[in-house]
Order: sequence, then structure tokens, then C-alpha cells
Amino acid sequence: MAKKIVRVNWIDISFVDDDLSMYEAEKLKPLSMITYGVVMKDDDASLNVSSTVCLEEEGRDNVYRGTVAIPRANVIGVTELGEEEA
Repeated sequence: MAKKIVRVNWIDISFVDDDLSMYEAEKLKPLSMITYGVVMKDDDASLNVSSTVCLEEEGRDNVYRGTVAIPRANVIGVTELGEEEA
């Protein structure tokens, strides 16, 4: 079955696992992201996108790698780039 290939613009969190001054903490902001890949799931909760499809995993159907589950509320826009028999 053909799967959509998309470009997703979305917002992700920023995280610093180190000491910050008040000034540095105030400057921390969410990150604008772009993800390209094959749509695995698209519903009200999330848009799941895989960036890599392994077509020759012995004894298995296609194996999807580099998969992200983007919360639907974080998605700014989706551009369809085509379809793939993946």
C-alpha cells in the first residue's frame, strides 16, 4: 500500500541539562523543526513519521527507522511530497 511522503513543520521543546542563570533560562524558547519522511500514523493525537525504510530485513516486512511521534498540537503545517510503496 502506498504511503505519503511529507515535510512536517512543527515546534519542539528546548531542554538544557545544565545550570542556567536566570537570564539564560528566560532566553530559552521552543525550537522550530522540519521533519521529512513516510507517514506511519495520522490522527487527532499525533503525526508519526519515519525517515528510513529498510526493505530487506530478513524474515520481516519493511522495517521503519528514525520514527518520531509529533503531537498534533505541535504541528504547524504538513506538505505532501508524494507517495512511496514502502
